Amino acid sequence: MSEKGEQHYNNNKDKTIFKPNAVLNNSKNTDYVQNERKNERDSEKFHKNQKIEKKEGLADFSEEYNGKLAKILVLNQPLLIGKIVEVRRYWIKFENPDGKTIFINKAFILTIEPIGVKP
Repeated sequence: MSEKGEQHYNNNKDKTIFKPNAVLNNSKNTDYVQNERKNERDSEKFHKNQKIEKKEGLADFSEEYNGKLAKILVLNQPLLIGKIVEVRRYWIKFENPDGKTIFINKAFILTIEPIGVKP
């Protein structure tokens, strides 16, 4: 290396033109980045909660027949008469007059007719 080159190198040895870590280690910048990420996560949670609320808002009339006596017609089965004990998203827990508990998948139910309900 020439004398000029060595002098220039020695003079600029301590001077750093670009410090990539300096930008990332700056507390103001990291706080900003963290806050932005937190805001994104919060907005995602908010949108997910809105979707859940919409799904809960869709009624399949289960609250109308839950806990009542009913006639249920299931695909390829005889007519069932008894009490609807519990209703879930895909299943109905049904109890016939003998006390036998039957779990019925909603996909195979053709009709549910409440007994003793006046319009």
